Amino acid sequence: MSSPVLLDIGSAALAHQAQVDELKRILGINHNYFDCWLFNFLENKNFKMSEAVAKLQRREEFERTELANAEITDWMMENMQKGIIQVIGNDKAGRVAFYITTVRDKPQSKYREESRKNFDMFVSYGTRLRAENKRCQITMLINQDKASMTSNLDMTFQADIALRIAKYYPGCVDKMYICNMGKFLSYLAKPIFAGLPAIVSDRIIIISDGDIKKGKLLDLFDRSVLPTTLGGDNDCDKQENYTRFAYTIKEYFEQLKAAVKRGMTVKEWELVNLRAAHAVEDGITERLHQSMFGDSQEPNSALAHMEGGNPSWSTGSMISVRLGDMHAHSAVHSDDSLLVTCSTPKKEASLAERGNSSMLGGRGDTMRHILNNSIFRDSVSQCATMETFFRISLAEISDQEWLRIVQLEIKERSELLEQADQFSSESFLLSLPPIMQVVVRGFLWICLTVMSFFFLIGTFFIALVGVLSSLYIFFCMFSKPYYVFLYGTAFIVVAVQFTLFCSRGFDIARNTFNGRLIQALKAFGSKALIFQGVIYVGCTVGCFVVFCVMATRFDVLTGIQYSVAYGWVVAVCLTFIYHVAFAFGFKEISKRSYSSGSRVNNAETTLYLFMDIDMDDAHLFRRAPSEVILLSFLGVLAFASGVSFMAGGSFFFLTGAIVMTAAVLFLSVIVLSTNNSSPSATLTICSVFYGCIFWMGAVFTMSREGWHNNYGDALLATLFVMLFFVISCFVSTYGPWKGRRRRWLFRMAWLLLLSHLVACVVALIVYNYRMGLFVMALALHLLVCIFRTNEASNVYGVCLMATGFVFALLACCLIANYDHQQIYSGSASGSLLPSFASSVIDDSSETSSVFPPICTTRFAKSSLDIVSMALFSKMSYNSDLTSMEKDMNTWFPDFTSVTSLDQGVNDVLKVTMFRRRASSMNTTILSVRTGENLLQR
Repeated sequence: MSSPVLLDIGSAALAHQAQVDELKRILGINHNYFDCWLFNFLENKNFKMSEAVAKLQRREEFERTELANAEITDWMMENMQKGIIQVIGNDKAGRVAFYITTVRDKPQSKYREESRKNFDMFVSYGTRLRAENKRCQITMLINQDKASMTSNLDMTFQADIALRIAKYYPGCVDKMYICNMGKFLSYLAKPIFAGLPAIVSDRIIIISDGDIKKGKLLDLFDRSVLPTTLGGDNDCDKQENYTRFAYTIKEYFEQLKAAVKRGMTVKEWELVNLRAAHAVEDGITERLHQSMFGDSQEPNSALAHMEGGNPSWSTGSMISVRLGDMHAHSAVHSDDSLLVTCSTPKKEASLAERGNSSMLGGRGDTMRHILNNSIFRDSVSQCATMETFFRISLAEISDQEWLRIVQLEIKERSELLEQADQFSSESFLLSLPPIMQVVVRGFLWICLTVMSFFFLIGTFFIALVGVLSSLYIFFCMFSKPYYVFLYGTAFIVVAVQFTLFCSRGFDIARNTFNGRLIQALKAFGSKALIFQGVIYVGCTVGCFVVFCVMATRFDVLTGIQYSVAYGWVVAVCLTFIYHVAFAFGFKEISKRSYSSGSRVNNAETTLYLFMDIDMDDAHLFRRAPSEVILLSFLGVLAFASGVSFMAGGSFFFLTGAIVMTAAVLFLSVIVLSTNNSSPSATLTICSVFYGCIFWMGAVFTMSREGWHNNYGDALLATLFVMLFFVISCFVSTYGPWKGRRRRWLFRMAWLLLLSHLVACVVALIVYNYRMGLFVMALALHLLVCIFRTNEASNVYGVCLMATGFVFALLACCLIANYDHQQIYSGSASGSLLPSFASSVIDDSSETSSVFPPICTTRFAKSSLDIVSMALFSKMSYNSDLTSMEKDMNTWFPDFTSVTSLDQGVNDVLKVTMFRRRASSMNTTILSVRTGENLLQR
């Protein structure tokens, strides 16, 4: 039966009663006293049964291996008697309140292990099952007054404890109220708190001095519980309190250890203690169950043996038990056989006579009398048991019905809260007259549709800028030797930044089209939806005004062009603001998106990087064989295609190498970002990125330059750097390491990677300060994103940038290959339009057709037409300058070629200039094509 024990935590927890009941069914628990304890594990794993069961198993293993073997040392007893931590009572929510005075703590790194054991003792005592409250949660009231960051605070130990809470005590530390924290310490602690798992960071509340003076703590604690230093009446800072607390914890923990060594879990032992104190109601049900199906069988068994069973079985043991029972019950219950009546003396005399005559017959009558009384008492006991069981069943049915009503109310309230973030909700239009609601609803729908369209166009524009920027940086990597290091880093930073930018655009467009509130605007509170509506209505009205003005002054098509341009420019600006602010985070958007299954613990990277904390064994992931096989197959195809192209293969192998390499990178990002909370996922993605950049650099460099002009040395250097980072990343991530060794390997890989990226950015600033400063700004924004705890990209942004870049790169390669095939030598004017110069129409001539053919259309104030431009382009592909001069004299005798352009053989683009000088106007023609040596093999 369901029971409202979860109401000790709150109505939100009660809504998940069904999941808790399912978990109890899996674990074989038939009572409700562990509901709050199990709910904390379920909530920590997003109510996934298999993961919650695995976490409970790790908790049980922790009890057997660590709690059961923990020894209380003299230092631990001395530390507990310092008054650093003590129990001061319960808060108003019923949680056990721990009062921590930080200034009394003098942490030392050599005692961290013993301090960790002390913490386990404190939390185990505070989260024990209690008769008055089963929520198994504590509140920490931390006083930081006069605390020093150097002598009273060990940030490494604090972060280790925070991860320990998430690992073995999920949800048990419900709130941490930090008081009297200095400004500098607060500035240092906030990024650390933001980087902790959400199970901890969402529960930390910093209470300022102003809040204490306003009595905010009195809203959370009774005055008799709150210490005097924080505005209460509890004078708890006494040595006798510290000593009593230390010995209470010691006695409790010794009993806990003994119970765990006997094979019990901590919660089972606590439940046994409650039953021993007669504070557990389901113990009554178990005793009734035993009396119904256990004790009632004894009289029947005794009767069977005495009437025809084995005589040795009925020689006194069962009878003595029943005689004892009869005499014990006679002191409480009345017995008709013991009543004194008028015929009692006669009966006694008759019994005496019969006793003198036959002792055996008297013994048989006595036994039958005892059995009759025993059967009668058992029947009465069974009737009472059935009545009590029936009453308990009625009470449980009533509780279940009440629980169903409460769950229905909670569901309705959650729906109302969800509707509060939607424009389609009735509450948003409730203040308007009924007649206006339909009109306003339709107008809002138009505004949302228009703005979502603008945001979508703006996102594609952002992707276009990102693709062009990435292409420019990509080709810069091959312009000079060793530039792959400088511009390769810039390429990674720019590509990742624009991927995040596109992801933000898709988020806004999707939420806008669905009529939902943009998460960043939740910082405005209850008025956020109205604020967003005002922005959208203002932008839509502005677009309409621009359309009307431009359509009136010019034409309708011009009005549409200007209004659409205005709309997507505004959308890009709003998306940019959201993208910049997203890295610094809003409280409302800092919550993890567990439903997507993406990486949810990026911030743990900073903890493992700078603090001496053991990495969670839950992060030891092994990829599925299908994923490994697919990525390996694509990698082999990319390698084979690149080698075939460099060996003199056709252009098809180049396209294959590009597509396969991009597929490996894209699928690696998707696979490692899905269903993986390991902080090593980003490290693996970076190593794959390094490998892909090296291979693309090798394909383009070797096909164009070979081993000449230091390109071979640069390629070898790139190969060694790539192999070093890839091997170090994979060894630290997927190696069979645990504990300190795994942590230091992970730390070494990250520090080497970050130092290499920083060095490349600094070198880029030295060689090209404009590009370097631009990349540095983007890199700083990415570093801020590391401190975030939720994913920054989505699959739409990654897919758009990846496909856009691949298609653009393929287009550039196809155009370059086409240009390479068009290069020729020799004169072409003899066979191609030899009389073109005499057929050119003079400027003064007029055409008779209103719509002349496209080939005869002239440029303004010139005799040149489209055919002329085609011939100029044809001449630019001529590799023989003498033949080109001959063709130009044939086709355009009044033009001359300009050969003073400073161009090299290895330039990416080749520009050919033609010029005509005249008294009225000079004409200059520029013909641009790809360089001759760009795709030379």
